[in-house]
Amino acid sequence: MGLDIYAGTLTRYYTHNWKTAAQQFAEASGLNFQTIRAGQQEEVSIEEVKEIVTRWRNNIISGLNLDPAPLWNEDYDSTPYYTDKPDWDAVNALLLYISAKYMNKEVPATIEKKFGYL
Repeated sequence: MGLDIYAGTLTRYYTHNWKTAAQQFAEASGLNFQTIRAGQQEEVSIEEVKEIVTRWRNNIISGLNLDPAPLWNEDYDSTPYYTDKPDWDAVNALLLYISAKYMNKEVPATIEKKFGYL
């Protein structure tokens, strides 16, 4: 099990049209790779996903009284996406940063590797 960060369209994400960093590495190295997702659900068509996500986006625009122009492009395959696999030290550092900010405390300049905040 690992942590993967994804930044891209929701349509691409929910239709599984993206590859994790490990998946990309395996593909480039000629290795076999299998993604197993918890609670595999019935696949929904690209059109259904795009319609649901677009409706959600439009509700945000309407609810916040924003300019009706779309805030972002919600396509399936032309907008690039970004993915990476941070190590747990990076996750712990982010949690420490958020906690310090929330508690109005000074953010430590450094943390020890493998400190194990979690």
